[in-house]
Amino acid sequence: MYRSILAPLKPGFLRPLKCAPPIRVQPYSSQGGFTLQDFLNLEIPFPPKARKEYLSSTASTVAANPRALRGTFRTWNSFFEEVETFFTPHLDLRSGSLTYDSHLPNVIRQTRLSDENGVRDLASIVLEIPCAKVIHALNGISSKPQFRSSRASVNIGDADRVLTFDRPELHVKNNIYSPRVVFEEKTPWALPLRGIDIVREVNRNRHNNENRYLRAVHQLYGYMTFNHLKYGILTSVESTRILRRVHDSAHPDGLLECSPEIDITSKGMRSPLAAYAFIACRAYREGFMHLSLDPDLDFPTRSLVLQLADYERLLKPIPGLVFPKSPRQAVKKLRLFLRDVVGGGNHAYTTRASAFFDDPDEGKPIVLKIYDLYSPKATQRYHREIDMYHHLVSLQGTCVPEMYAGGHERGGGFGLIVLEDCGAEMDQTRFRTSKGQCKTALSEIHRLGVLHRDMAFRNITYKENDPSPVRIIDFGESTVDGNVATKNAKRLELRAIEKLCSRQDSS
Repeated sequence: MYRSILAPLKPGFLRPLKCAPPIRVQPYSSQGGFTLQDFLNLEIPFPPKARKEYLSSTASTVAANPRALRGTFRTWNSFFEEVETFFTPHLDLRSGSLTYDSHLPNVIRQTRLSDENGVRDLASIVLEIPCAKVIHALNGISSKPQFRSSRASVNIGDADRVLTFDRPELHVKNNIYSPRVVFEEKTPWALPLRGIDIVREVNRNRHNNENRYLRAVHQLYGYMTFNHLKYGILTSVESTRILRRVHDSAHPDGLLECSPEIDITSKGMRSPLAAYAFIACRAYREGFMHLSLDPDLDFPTRSLVLQLADYERLLKPIPGLVFPKSPRQAVKKLRLFLRDVVGGGNHAYTTRASAFFDDPDEGKPIVLKIYDLYSPKATQRYHREIDMYHHLVSLQGTCVPEMYAGGHERGGGFGLIVLEDCGAEMDQTRFRTSKGQCKTALSEIHRLGVLHRDMAFRNITYKENDPSPVRIIDFGESTVDGNVATKNAKRLELRAIEKLCSRQDSS
């Protein structure tokens, strides 16, 4: 007799593949499921990859705003010892949560590992669901673990998976205290992890931004730092690494540790299930972990602050701020406090923020665009947008936003464009009364030789009581190439303004 741990699967949802030898499934005890020791010792087969012609070469997620790893990166040598110490007192625990599904081998056999979605499906089946059962057994059903896709929030990042818990006593604004674990899931052929010394590979390639292991660690580290997390998991399912941020009296500047390899064929205390459950339970019991990004400020404000690199410069004063006399001091002291995300995609996030020097309560509103500089496409758009704002400098403050600064963030990994806050996104109601102003603003941009190439309501703003209420924004696709920005192309773009309302009405 067996109990199911899987949600019903739709017929034909998964495609069959030849599989490894069948899993050894033991019947759960009539007295309440497996013991924890038996559960951790269950064998999990790993299905072979799909044929080469079916393998995807495109990642389903883009490295979003990775943060450069500047400190020490070393091996977490005591990892397995800590796992054993954690689980040993509980190995004889028998729980009704610790059950296994007799249909699991068939489900695994049908999982197609041709892209990251297949890796995610397999991770859910063989790691996430069993991990949730161990969490229930050790922390009770009220812990409510949930593996889910991440969403854009005030904290930058769009990781593959996030484990969250329901701990009401820790819920505060922006959910910054809630315990979480972030996951990056890679295909075994895009990022081969088996047999690779990740620490050695990353440390040897610190200055090679094209190295795939460095990029993967930077990506996961970025999600961890911006979401105040102590733990992160990098996995291809067949091979897994656990990352831990350390920040204590012995390491005041912080460091990053990486576990030894955790192979899918390992069992017991060295199994990936044990590693997942160990980290999940530690995160649940420890809550959040914060490593200051700005030690001159108090938590939690410092964790939501970005700064320009010291070698950048401010282009214009931000209205309302009293600037230091020295331009160098102005750049060094300027802080950008992240608030609500306005929009985001694969290349950049746009967020409302406030700029200040000493007191965040005296900050002045701005809009901040944050570009992932590890993405070639995002980097291209970032430089193009800065170039366009320079080209349109005579229209800043009337037809386009003021650009106060543009440059690299101090921690590395992404570029910042600091802009005037121009109000709300255009909508149909406002557009009907301001269509002429929109066309005038776009005509002025055309007059300077720029073709916008992405006219939509989301790229037009409106600010009440402003002498020039309409602004055109987002020049990442724009061009001054005369072969593209022709008179006919500009005429068609102006005509597209006329059609915006009708497109919205029809949708």
